[in-house]
Amino acid sequence: MKRVATTTTTINAGLLPQTSTEPSLATQPGSHLYSSMDKLWNDILANNTRQADTMMFPELAYEKLKAIPYPQSDYVNRLQYLFNLDIGAYRRFLLAKGTPVFLRVVTSPEDAQWIPVGACYNKIGYWHLPGVRFVYHYGSTINSVGVLSMISWRGQWYFIHLGQYTATGVVGQIYDYSVGPGDPGPAGSC
Repeated sequence: MKRVATTTTTINAGLLPQTSTEPSLATQPGSHLYSSMDKLWNDILANNTRQADTMMFPELAYEKLKAIPYPQSDYVNRLQYLFNLDIGAYRRFLLAKGTPVFLRVVTSPEDAQWIPVGACYNKIGYWHLPGVRFVYHYGSTINSVGVLSMISWRGQWYFIHLGQYTATGVVGQIYDYSVGPGDPGPAGSC
């Protein structure tokens, strides 16, 4: 019997052109948004910044998207740097009271908006989703924290800002902690 070799090829999404496809806003278990949030939650608790970085908006896509000088440097030295600082801050914050259990994702579909070419220093449009929330509990106490901003590439949501847009020092920031499930959003921004 002759064996046939199989290969798997993974294409960097940033190499492919952007589309105007609106990503799904479904938040039930198994949906892309829920799965991304659940994966990031586990990476935060494990302090696995290397794995969490793979869920950030693709670097090559960012270089195509931004109409700024040196977008690659901005990506590495600002976005990725702050994202990793924020992962550490979220981890310390969440584990300070014990081991939290992830319950669900809360978002506001009406807050999703298409950011057109020319807005927010962009040369390509994209979908923006602000203030998605991790809802979790310690025993019977329900709390939540937000993800500042997610944006799309080719109909998929990616994390772009976890807790902050710009550095406020050399420590990460927690976005919008709330007792209870909190409120997603607010709409606006980029």
